[in-house]
Amino acid sequence: MSFEELKKCLVQDYFIIVTGTVIGTLVYCLIFERSTTFSLFYLGWVLVFSLLADLPLCIFYSRKELTENQWMIRFILHFVTLEGLLLTLAYFANMYHKLIGGVVFALIVAGVYVLVRYTGHQINVRIALKMNENLKRMQETEH
Repeated sequence: MSFEELKKCLVQDYFIIVTGTVIGTLVYCLIFERSTTFSLFYLGWVLVFSLLADLPLCIFYSRKELTENQWMIRFILHFVTLEGLLLTLAYFANMYHKLIGGVVFALIVAGVYVLVRYTGHQINVRIALKMNENLKRMQETEH
């Protein structure tokens, strides 16, 4: 992934991560903390956690085109790094308690990860389809 692509992905993914974080918080609180209320301080945590969750995307940066194996290795490394980072931060911020809370937190992070990857993929497919339509139109007008 080039630096320009990386910047675009960081911005795009950030907003998806913010949305996923809010949804993940809702799910977690429905399971473990039904009586919880949130202050404005919580919104700050969402923004900070989302930014920190976005930064490991830099693992995909490369000056040259990556092979399929290199992508897969970086994909796995990215996921493991992300889980470790967020579980550690959440633990020290007292966002979950006990082993079961950590497991659920990790599963929610994984769910948000899938949401971000799926949404990003759908956006890229949509862009590729538009580009193909435009190319086809250009070819038809040339003939």
